Amino acid sequence: MRVFLWSVLSISLGFGSTAFAELLSVEHEGLDRIVWLENTGPTPRPLIVMLHGYMNETRHQKLIDGNFEKLAWDKLNIQAQAHGFALAYPSSLKGRWAVAPHSDLNRHPNTGDVLDDLGFIEKMVDRLVTSGTAKKDEVYLVGYSNGSKLAYYFACEPDHPFAAFVTLTGSIHETVATDCDPKVVPYLAMAGTNDRILGYDGWTYPSGRTLSTPETMHIFVKAHGCRGQSWFELPDVVPTDNSTVRLVWWRDCNTADGSVRLLRVEGAGHTVPQPELGDPDWVKRAGGQNQDIETAEYVVKFLSGLATLPATK
Repeated sequence: MRVFLWSVLSISLGFGSTAFAELLSVEHEGLDRIVWLENTGPTPRPLIVMLHGYMNETRHQKLIDGNFEKLAWDKLNIQAQAHGFALAYPSSLKGRWAVAPHSDLNRHPNTGDVLDDLGFIEKMVDRLVTSGTAKKDEVYLVGYSNGSKLAYYFACEPDHPFAAFVTLTGSIHETVATDCDPKVVPYLAMAGTNDRILGYDGWTYPSGRTLSTPETMHIFVKAHGCRGQSWFELPDVVPTDNSTVRLVWWRDCNTADGSVRLLRVEGAGHTVPQPELGDPDWVKRAGGQNQDIETAEYVVKFLSGLATLPATK
């Protein structure tokens, strides 16, 4: 099946070289599904697949109107280019990935069936590998919020195509966790203890519940065979944000120590830490924002194997 190149843009990201952004359409379930690519090149590169969070009607309409670059996370683009990664930003069909609990936004517009977003992402990855855009064994999955929920569907499958994965402000639904059989690959989670959207301590829905962050981490700690745990308080660079970041990692594992990590953001909410404060209204609603670290930088370093662990006594 063919991937249609809709447009090619030359975008400078400030590193003295040119990165290319491509808008692709991948047919799946009889629908044209959109993928925004950044920093592709003439030879295969490691690839980060970034799954966006929930988008309201206004944000999703911007995509429909052709502003698909709104899918991109600019800071992730900069870090990816600096470390030689290509980026793929697939779009959900209606602003929400087809994950439990399901809603009308998860339904196929013609059949009414739940959309097969897993199949769409798998098809996209296969296409980018076979076309020479991505290296087969160096494809990584990052999910934010609603995108993290979809990432957990993949993470719980023993044969997914990803070499590592990252979840940011996400949670796993109990229906997914019940049959979770994780493939043992590096895993980084980031969660705020004051998250008012997807609670750190879990959330209850009429259809079930999402697990707490500690319960979620235990699934993957167990899969890696870890027997110990360490933590380190990162510097409180901005005391006025009323939050700190604790790096937690698991050791004495069957894999390398630190393959399973948690950035526990004490006192912050459904936001990712970064030096610049986000929209004040959203930050307040989400439960606060930490400004001590640059999340995009840490994520890319983790996927690059460069996020070294601190020395501890």
